[in-house]
Parts: sequence; structure tokens; C-alpha cells
Amino acid sequence: MVPRAFWFAAAVVCGDAAFAAEISVDVKQTFAKPTTAHTLSLREIRKKSGKENTTGLTETRFEATYEARFQLEESGGRWCVKSATADVAIGYTSVTIQIPREYERGSCPYEAVLEHEKKHVAAAREVVKKVGPQVARFVGEAYRNGGPRYCGPSVERARDAAMSAIKTGVSKVRDRAQSVSESLQGAIDTPDEYRRVTASCASWPAR
Repeated sequence: MVPRAFWFAAAVVCGDAAFAAEISVDVKQTFAKPTTAHTLSLREIRKKSGKENTTGLTETRFEATYEARFQLEESGGRWCVKSATADVAIGYTSVTIQIPREYERGSCPYEAVLEHEKKHVAAAREVVKKVGPQVARFVGEAYRNGGPRYCGPSVERARDAAMSAIKTGVSKVRDRAQSVSESLQGAIDTPDEYRRVTASCASWPAR
């Protein structure tokens, strides 16, 4: 994905000087190459998933990380953040499809489960697509709402306050991603879908 940059501004008063506290939010979206594992038993997969009727599992790791750089100026014995740049990366750093080892590779049950789990992978991709465009807004709004807190008696205090606002924005990104993921993934695992997968093969190993 091509990184995207956004600008936000908030009025901050520092001593006798007025600063336009600007933040540039650079957003990068990532998605790890999915892999397939065939080592766990059906019982182990069901235990990991917490579902007694599942026949496969897609394990993912979503991360939202950030780095920030600041420009500060001193006025009247206080330091203020004049501008900030936040580099935010969101996406899935690990995507693994787990298929029970009882299902022989290439068999109908194996392929049926793989097809189903690929729907979960597609849903994970959709999470990134939906949440990615919202990252800059979450971070920018959190930074803008922080306002005067970006002035302090030292460089460290002013910088830490600004960093805290960015952290708040990124936390909201994570919360949003979780909400979207639960909605999309939950819509896949329906009774009708489980019946479809089961009916797609004439026979299954002991279940």
C-alpha cells in the first residue's frame, strides 16, 4: 500500500506566543502473506477456537504501531510543540490458516475447510481497508483535542503530552479494528455456512 499523509492543526498558546500545533499523520497499511498449517488435531483447533463445531481456524495478529517526531520552541520559560509528525502502521503481521491434520492434504474435507478459512482471510483484508482511511482522523482528532497540554516547563513534558495524545488516537484505531473484525468475521461463521461446508463433502474423518 502507498503511505498517505494528512495534516491537522490545533491552536496552542505557549507563554506569550501563539503556535499552530500541526500534526502530519503518515499512514501505512500492511498485510502479511497468509500461511497454512497442518499440524494441529481437530480437537486442538477446537480448543484454541473455543468452538465445538469448528473444523478449521484462521489465526491473525493485528498491530497498530507508531513513531512520532516533534519540533519545539521555547517562549517565556516554557516549551511548546510547534509541529509533529506521526508515522502510523496498521495491519496484520501474521495470518495462519489451521487445518486439522486428520484432513489429508488435497482431500475434499481439506479443500472445503481451506475455502471457508480463506473467507476469514478476505475479511481480515477488509478490516484493513475499512480502518486504514480512519487512522488519520482518529490520531488527528486526539491530537487536536489535546491542545494546550503540549506546553510544559521542559522539552520532555511538552513532548510526552503530545505523544500521549497520539497514543490515545492509535488506541482508538485498535478498538475500531477489533469492532470491525468482530462484525465481519462473525458474519461468516453462521449455521448455514457450517452446514454448507459439511454438505460439500460426502464423508469426513471422525468429527
